[in-house]
Order: sequence, then C-alpha cells, then structure tokens
Amino acid sequence: MHIGFLSTKQACEFLPHMEKLLARKGHEIACSVCVSGEVDFAETLNYVAMQSQAIIYYGDRNRLFDTLKNDYNVDPKQSVFELNDTFYAVMDEYNESFVRESIIPMLNGRCKTLYTTEIFKTFGREENELKDLLKNHIKNRNRIVFSFYPSVCECEVAVRYSSKMPRDTVNAVVGGARAALKSFTYSESDTTLAECVVKLLKAEKKKVCVAESFTGGAVASSLTLCAGASEVFEECVVCYANESKIRRVGVERATVETFGAVSADTVYEMAANMLVQSGCDICLATSGNAGPTAEKDGEVGKCYIAVGDSDGIHIFEHNFLGDRKYVTECGVKYALYYLFKQLKFKESFVNEEENKE
Repeated sequence: MHIGFLSTKQACEFLPHMEKLLARKGHEIACSVCVSGEVDFAETLNYVAMQSQAIIYYGDRNRLFDTLKNDYNVDPKQSVFELNDTFYAVMDEYNESFVRESIIPMLNGRCKTLYTTEIFKTFGREENELKDLLKNHIKNRNRIVFSFYPSVCECEVAVRYSSKMPRDTVNAVVGGARAALKSFTYSESDTTLAECVVKLLKAEKKKVCVAESFTGGAVASSLTLCAGASEVFEECVVCYANESKIRRVGVERATVETFGAVSADTVYEMAANMLVQSGCDICLATSGNAGPTAEKDGEVGKCYIAVGDSDGIHIFEHNFLGDRKYVTECGVKYALYYLFKQLKFKESFVNEEENKE
C-alpha cells in the first residue's frame, strides 16, 4: 500500500526505521512532507491524501484535527480512523509498538495480498559483498524482493514475499539466501547484537565483565540497555588513562611502557586480570587509538579486543579507517560480535578469526 507521511516536526531519526518496518509487510511511504512556517496546511494535507491510500501524521495533533473538522465530524482523541476511504494514523510522538500493533494491522486489513519478510542480521560484510553472494537468488523471477539496510559494521538483509507465492518457490529462494549468508548471520529476528549476547549469556547461565579503554564504557552501555542484563552483567571498569589500567585492572607498568597502552599485551592483561578479580565466566577488554592522535604516528584507528574465559583469552587486532566516532563505534560493535561468537561457537570461531589475522 502507498502511504503518505505528513509531519509538523522533524522525523529524521525514526523515519528510516519506520519505513523499514512498513516495507517488511509490503507497504511503502511514497510521499513524505514536513510542514513548517506559513505553508497552507489544509492544501498540503489534501495533496498528500491525493498521492496516498493512507496517511501517517506525526506532530501537532490539534493542527490536524482543526483542519479536518471543517469538513468532517472527527474525534480529536482518535489515533486511528478512516475518512473517505483514506486511512489515518496519528502519532504525537514516535512509538514503535503503535506502528507494529495498530498501523500495520490496519494497513494489512485493507490489502488483498499480505507479505512476509525473512530477516538476516549480518555482521562484517559490506552491502555490495552481500549482494554479490546473493546475486543468483536476487535474480529470481518470482517477485521475491531483497532489501539491504547497512549500518556501521552491519547490514540487515530483508527477503520479502507475498502470501500468494508458492511455498516451494519461497523455500528455494529463502533457503538459498540463508545458506549463502550463514557465516555472517548473527540473528534471524529483529534483535540487536547486544540483545543476542545477553540472550546467550542467560541461556548459558554465565556472567560477563568488561574492561574498556577507547570505547569509554559504550560496550557496557549497549549490554545494560538490554532487558535481563542484570542477570548476566557483573561489572565494567573504564580504565581510559594508562595509570588507571595499572591501578584499577592490574596491568603491569612495564607492559604499558614497553609495548604501549594500545597493544596485544596490554589488552590481554586487562582481560585476564578482570577475569580473575571479578570471578566472572567470560571477560572482554578493549584498547585502541580512536584519534585524532595516537601514541605512535600512523596508528589512528588501530585497536585490540580481547575476549575469553578460563580456557584462554584471544586477542584480535583491527585498523578502522574513519573519524573518532566511527572508530569507537566499530570497536564497540566488534567487541560485542567477538563476545557473541565466543559464546555461540567458542573454539571454532577463534580458529577461524585468528587464521584471518
């Protein structure tokens, strides 16, 4: 279904996410208008209605209903209603649950064809790499649609098909995509990497501790945003300065002075000492140069991530190219990914990653 999106305030932060939720069910925002200043609101509303089968309105509720009451008897307390065969959904603030539980079911009820979307949350591969892996499946002639939603270090692949599609055809295309993406997929549901880590920790009845330097507590923050984190997350020490690494997590002064704060030796000691001090089942540590300067020339973006347990701690080196924010975000994502892989695959994952380094 073609949808018009009309707003009276900026919706940049959530609009792409809402578009993705709608697209999974075969609905498209075909017209998007933000009304500001002295623009004629009634004229704009009429324009959007002419372009769309449904309108999602975000912003000043009173402005919308003051305009509609000139021609219709409508209750301003309504959030979902229909006028002249046009479906309206009104949001004062963005609410994902409202989109999932009210807007999408209403849109589906007006469609003769329903859609299902299979989700593959992938890590560590660019969009063009995934498209190349899937090229034989994307070229299907059955109107099964592949969509790609890239973000830092990740890319979500969505495979959408209609309820009228033969099951054998769906199984062949989706099954082929699943096999092609298997090595890079961490989830087939709408969950984050951190949520997957927390779920695995709960299933294994394990607790994690973290020592962070250049990521500044962002790994711990990602984990504690997840429901159930209190059951599995023990502690985090943000040892940003060299003296903090020595004083708070027991890194040997000689290690820092000889190899540097950003080194495999330092991050190993950060992780190993945290593991012993906390009594946790698994540990994670990060140390890196986020920029714009580094301990050594030419090492901006270089970082080390340690993950392990009582059976061994494994070190991974990366060189991320980008500004300070990008390097830090990459470090957080890779730290969570290595923690996920350690929990899910243990030794098989370690061998695979170490062979690549």
